[in-house]
Amino acid sequence: MPTMRSVGIGLVSYFACTALGLAAADFKIRYNQKFPCLEVMDSNAVKITDVTEGAKGETVTSGKSSLNISFIKNSSGQPEVTLREAKSPLSEMEIEAFGLSVGMKPEGTVLVRFGADNKPKFEMDRTGGSRFLMADLGNLDTAAGKEVASAGAPSKNLIRCRERLADWIGNKGGWSNRSGKILMTEGGDLVQVGELPETKIEVSQAFTAGAKITVGTHSLLFQSGAGVFHLALPGTTFSLGKLEAGSPDLKVELDAGTIQTWIAAPLVAPRSTLIGLGQGEVARSQDGCFQISRPSDPNAGATLTTISGKVVVAQESGGAELVTVSGEKSWGSSGGGAKDLASNSPEKSSLLALQKLGRNSALLDIARDGVKACPEAAEEIVSTAVKANPDLTQQIAEQCLAANPNVLEAIRIGSGVKNLKLSQEQQAKVVALDSLNQRLAKVAMDGIDLEMKLGQVLMVEGDCTLDGKKEKILVGQVLAPNDKIATGKNGRILVGMSPGVVLSVEPGSIATLEKMNAEISNGELQSRTAVVNQENGLVVMNIAPWKKEKTDVRVKTADGESVAQGTIFAVSFAGGKMMTTVTRGSVGSRDSSGKMVSIAAGQQGAPGATPVAAPANSAAVAAAGKAVESTVSAMVANVAASV
Repeated sequence: MPTMRSVGIGLVSYFACTALGLAAADFKIRYNQKFPCLEVMDSNAVKITDVTEGAKGETVTSGKSSLNISFIKNSSGQPEVTLREAKSPLSEMEIEAFGLSVGMKPEGTVLVRFGADNKPKFEMDRTGGSRFLMADLGNLDTAAGKEVASAGAPSKNLIRCRERLADWIGNKGGWSNRSGKILMTEGGDLVQVGELPETKIEVSQAFTAGAKITVGTHSLLFQSGAGVFHLALPGTTFSLGKLEAGSPDLKVELDAGTIQTWIAAPLVAPRSTLIGLGQGEVARSQDGCFQISRPSDPNAGATLTTISGKVVVAQESGGAELVTVSGEKSWGSSGGGAKDLASNSPEKSSLLALQKLGRNSALLDIARDGVKACPEAAEEIVSTAVKANPDLTQQIAEQCLAANPNVLEAIRIGSGVKNLKLSQEQQAKVVALDSLNQRLAKVAMDGIDLEMKLGQVLMVEGDCTLDGKKEKILVGQVLAPNDKIATGKNGRILVGMSPGVVLSVEPGSIATLEKMNAEISNGELQSRTAVVNQENGLVVMNIAPWKKEKTDVRVKTADGESVAQGTIFAVSFAGGKMMTTVTRGSVGSRDSSGKMVSIAAGQQGAPGATPVAAPANSAAVAAAGKAVESTVSAMVANVAASV
């Protein structure tokens, strides 16, 4: 029983604190239902401040202690309180909140969710940054009746998602803070970044300054900043640029076509929306709902239609204002002042429709982001979004499924759409993700990836070339047997030669991939071979433990060879002399006459010679350690890239 356990532990803590004369809580927090607000007091119960509903991340201080508090209403209209960033002179801060005493460290998070009966439910994080200390002895019955979640506190992503949903429901926003984010596309839209070729645009992608976008046969909805929505009509071309230093928003440069804009809530300086009109002119607004059209002829002027707010057209260089248009007006840069807009104009109708589209798209965006970042709470997120706007039920279900096909059943339950099914493409995505998880699990557990291509380049640093060619070796490239690798002074490369066998060629070295082989039957490794011919420098062989009798891994030089099965060892070869250093397992070192000696972990030795202790600060030991660290992340990245 998590509740009783928490209260019991709290009583022990309380008596211990009393006996030792420890200080009172740094903060005391009480929920005032009448206003409503959170009354925050210091250790002497003297009020510091009231945290009102809607507060997000308000920092409260008392002496040298501070606490970050958020206070919102959830989709059911009930209070949710999040406590974070507890900082005090001590390693742990004590907080009395709603009848329970909580210990918090700076990295801890506590979420308190009130039910319909106004009883708080505490959710603690799993990091060890927060814990229960004691119950309110003045009201033990109340404290014992409080529910304490056993599943641990929600992630920061889930807290953010809940806040966005609550803001959307309360008509306070909920917009994504990712500038350049695509909120709606029906396919056929293309983007080009720099010199890269054009690629298809997908929903939820976010583009930064320098992106050039061509809209297809359907309109494209995106945002240049939080709460600033743009609908680019079919055939429109535009680019994104920097607005000004330090601004989170992006500038939209309209090349040709039509862009409609809706600023959902007035922007506060220095935030502003800026749209380039060509000919050195820009349109600037902080609260408008407007449309700008520009012909493909670069010498033709733009037209502006507004239905609310104020739009200023100015020269981009110098900022001289040319005209201000506000209310329901239309204006053309070819000359003349602003004219009244007809009440039945199609521009007005479409701009009003944009406001509804922008708001609905924001809800879909919240749901999509939520199920991707918080799959464990997919049912809750989808259910909340559907309740917020039942008219979007089918869209919410379908788009959430597209965002994360792995949570199909949770989306079905949360949305109530029972006939929801995976498409062939989504099913393939699920299979691919399952394969990804299995491969990653194998890599994490055994250090072996059976699907890795033999000769796969896993990592490249600095100057690494092949067979004396000028072209540099690239990550993802597949090398062939007898390929010769040369690294520059700052060059280093990791190559997967066989399942669980990764070669690291260190700076200033030359090595040839003499032999690479792996026998796999029915998804099981049967044998593996990797042979390297080292001409100069330093190489490291990182070999995941597996059947020794089925493993043939060797590093050959003109002075001898090193033979290993499941180990980590480094081989240096300079001036015709070979030295093998072992950091894990054991390696057989054989000289040209055939004499073999065994080198154990922590030792080094020349071919056929008696091994000695390896200096802890040797270059070979350092290289071996670095190779091990790099191999894990490189293999994981390779698995993800291949899927």
